[in-house]
Amino acid sequence: MTRDITNNRNESLREGRVLLSRSLLIENRIGSVFVHVSELRSSAEWYARLLNVEVQEQRLVGGGPVYWFELEGTGIILDSNRENRLDPAWREEMKPRFMFAASDIDEAYAYTNRRAEVYGETQDHGSMAYFTFRDPDGNALMACWTKEGQLTVDPTRGDVTSSIQPKVTGVFLDVKNAAEAARWYTDLLGIPLQEESDRTSGSVYRLPVISGAVLLLDANRSRSGEDYSILFMLGTNDIEEAYTYVQQQGIDVFTGIERHGEMAFFTVVDPDGNVIMICEERPWLFFTPGIEDMGGGRANSNSPIP
Repeated sequence: MTRDITNNRNESLREGRVLLSRSLLIENRIGSVFVHVSELRSSAEWYARLLNVEVQEQRLVGGGPVYWFELEGTGIILDSNRENRLDPAWREEMKPRFMFAASDIDEAYAYTNRRAEVYGETQDHGSMAYFTFRDPDGNALMACWTKEGQLTVDPTRGDVTSSIQPKVTGVFLDVKNAAEAARWYTDLLGIPLQEESDRTSGSVYRLPVISGAVLLLDANRSRSGEDYSILFMLGTNDIEEAYTYVQQQGIDVFTGIERHGEMAFFTVVDPDGNVIMICEERPWLFFTPGIEDMGGGRANSNSPIP
């Protein structure tokens, strides 16, 4: 078993080096995950407590529509959609789940337009430009080019200690069929499809990334008919301490701690009903691409991760 795990990890690292050498129009890298909220300040304060980072007041000055957390790897953008709703051409279904990084926004637009339904034209804001599109399951996504700059990770609060790491380790995306979604996304991103004959009936496909949070194409919600989505996952080294921390911070628990072999996790829910997972993870788990047969659901159900 240990040899198999080591081989999987080494193969994944070799795959990562191959992917790093490619120059893709849309990179297999999630720059930021979106959380759509109704009230920006209270949501910023809520997520700052969850992440144990300081609220950056300058990002709230001026009444802009978004607040962002600068984190290692993949960031988090809270979006009130206040300005979007002023546009008569905009619809609620156009709210993106996350953004892929794009190396050239104009070429990425032309490339994506041949493979997916693109919403409108590219929006150019000088130091950044983006467009949104949808996958075959109706998920809205964004491709974004940004001017290179130095990332300054948001500082943690000095008066509080938390075992929850302020780092997005995985991003979930609801799909109807993990294998079919995997074929579409690997084609879009120009990366190999990990097709194993004995695992193609699994419910989650882990898409390899060059950095940041792994993308988890998750068919559990469709299979079980559940009415909620898990947006993303944060890591912890101690699930019990993490659970105690969220309770002390007044954060609502959605599902209690579940243990599945070496895995343990629970979920929390924000004031807008967005569900976030906190997971004590095996370090090598999310570096191995492929489909797994994973359950999912509320407390006392099967695990949505292996």
